[in-house]
Amino acid sequence: MTGRLRVVGWNIREGVPVRDPGRPVAEALRADVAPLHPDVIAMQEVPFTPGGESPLLDRVQPLLGLPHRLSFPYSPAMHVDGGRAGLALLSRHAWHEESRLLLPNPRLRHSGPAGELVSWDKGMLFGRLRFCGRDLWIGSVHLPPFHLFGRQPDDPVVRPVWEGLTNFIQALPSAPLIVCADLNTERRDLLGDLLRGRLLRGAIKEGTSRIGMAVDDILIGPELTLHDCRVRYGFSDHALCAVELELKP
Repeated sequence: MTGRLRVVGWNIREGVPVRDPGRPVAEALRADVAPLHPDVIAMQEVPFTPGGESPLLDRVQPLLGLPHRLSFPYSPAMHVDGGRAGLALLSRHAWHEESRLLLPNPRLRHSGPAGELVSWDKGMLFGRLRFCGRDLWIGSVHLPPFHLFGRQPDDPVVRPVWEGLTNFIQALPSAPLIVCADLNTERRDLLGDLLRGRLLRGAIKEGTSRIGMAVDDILIGPELTLHDCRVRYGFSDHALCAVELELKP
């Protein structure tokens, strides 16, 4: 084991590609991620069956050599009829503890040519592992797409979402922390209390959405040194974010 940890965060759009639609998604995911040699992948919009299983993860885990899984399906799928969607954490190292939260749903609504759109549940999934003899929390977070409902991310109606995120993370047992998040906004200032309380800092400075907005990030604690950071587009409408980190002595 080296002293560096490679972490990838990615919203995989329920495994429905926007590029190379004829390519098997498990192979596309492997091709996009494997060259980065990740130790952990934190994913959003992971596809699940109605029973909570994920054939995609079943196929991908052995391809990437990441045998340890935590998952949290919590909402209807947007791109797969009858399916479910949620979060997943895949790791080379064993998970020793799990913590999850269903965030407050602001019940946003928007009517358009395609009918009425309503906000579905979003959540957070965190796992604790041991790395270089120390505990480490790694999480996957997905917030609502405020813009689809004509809302600003600081609208009072969505304030409980930010409060839920902040309170949950601040309550985690003290340990170095890595948060891979699709925040659906560039407004990192809305994490103010969280950034002050856990001294987290964002690693991603580039655009990660199809319109070039930096809506995805990997937030890291002060106990971690950032050695490398990459943003690259694959089959999804979000870019994957990858960091290489080292625990400080």
